[in-house]
Amino acid sequence: MPEGLLQTGDYEIKPEKSDRPVVFRTFLEGAGMQAVTVGSPKGVHAAFDALEMHWAVVWKGRFVDAMTTWEERAMTPAKPLGTLGPALPVRMPLARLKSASDPWPDACGEAAGYHYLGYRTTKDGTPVFLYEVDGLKVQDTMIPAPEGKGLLRKITITGAGDAAAAGWYFLGVDTKAKPQPVILNKGTVEFEELIKF
Repeated sequence: MPEGLLQTGDYEIKPEKSDRPVVFRTFLEGAGMQAVTVGSPKGVHAAFDALEMHWAVVWKGRFVDAMTTWEERAMTPAKPLGTLGPALPVRMPLARLKSASDPWPDACGEAAGYHYLGYRTTKDGTPVFLYEVDGLKVQDTMIPAPEGKGLLRKITITGAGDAAAAGWYFLGVDTKAKPQPVILNKGTVEFEELIKF
């Protein structure tokens, strides 16, 4: 059984029982049929929509009850058990624009030209989601923020040559976020954003 899943009949996954994040793929309300949930032992969690390739839900407290995943053939969507954090916008983090004042595109996932490449885990078990768009490769992860203030999102973008990102902008998930130009330095650039809740 997955790490963190207790005895038979108790399907609540409890990351606090582990010293590593728990990664659990399921059908999650708010994150779709290809959700990858990430439960932190520190009690702040997130779900990545692997179909549309964006962070979909953040919450704190209890993690996920896996009963519907393991017991129901119809697989009713699981729900985050804790307290939901801020609603995350359904949009891609990168877009090619003529200027920062242009409207951000509505298309997500493959419809926006993105390709999902799965995820890898760091030494401490944190998943790093991998996807690409128009030659730009993205590494996207969330970790508990310092002092329990929510989640810290880190994005690393790489491209073949500093001109590869010409016209591309990054937009974070915060409602007050503004588009930032993607300027590669020796083929890479990093962005960070704090999601407070």
